Amino acid sequence: MNSKAFSLGTTIVVALMLIIGAVFCYGAMVTELDPVTKQAVGDTSSVDRSVSFSMFLLYASLALVVAFTVWGIIINPKRFIPSMIGTSVMLVIFLISYGMASGEATGTLAKMAAATESVIKWTDLGVIMTYILFILAVVLLIAQSIRSVVQYFAK
Repeated sequence: MNSKAFSLGTTIVVALMLIIGAVFCYGAMVTELDPVTKQAVGDTSSVDRSVSFSMFLLYASLALVVAFTVWGIIINPKRFIPSMIGTSVMLVIFLISYGMASGEATGTLAKMAAATESVIKWTDLGVIMTYILFILAVVLLIAQSIRSVVQYFAK
């Protein structure tokens, strides 16, 4: 396929999606609200269409990412090796974080109705994973700085 035609086609599709999304979002923004209760009054289908379109874009984007990733692996498997290493490291960090996470609610968190064991465990996982990634980034930054200094003086 001609790359110019493909580029033009994708640009047109993206522009159409942008216009459709903008129309749906504008329709959702002009939905009437009751001044006292701040709840939507009348027809709320424009909000439903906007959310449905956003969900369609999310699922379509995920499908395209997976499709292009698989296609890229098929075409050039060697180029995928660094990505696979990074993905594997993130999976290991995720599993370590999940193993360390606790679903136990303490303090005022235990009194909240929305604080289920699952929600607390996923929140704890996110916090632990952030700590691990931050510590790993600092260690790698220091290691790279030391490596750069050693290479500078080795010349």
